[in-house]
Amino acid sequence: MIRVKGATARVKDATSRIKGATARIKGATSRIKGATARIKGATARVKGQAIAFNSNNLCSKVQAS
Repeated sequence: MIRVKGATARVKDATSRIKGATARIKGATSRIKGATARIKGATARVKGQAIAFNSNNLCSKVQAS
């Protein structure tokens, strides 16, 4: 009986370790998702600025001619 208990305890310990690892992985993935979202937002902002810059250039060129 003692051996069986030891085995179950070992299994429980392993499962808890796995749960901890999965939780850590989930945290990391959510952090990565947040970072990618931030990057996407930044690129969109830059693209918007580039479009505005191009339109300003076009307007100034039209006025010059």
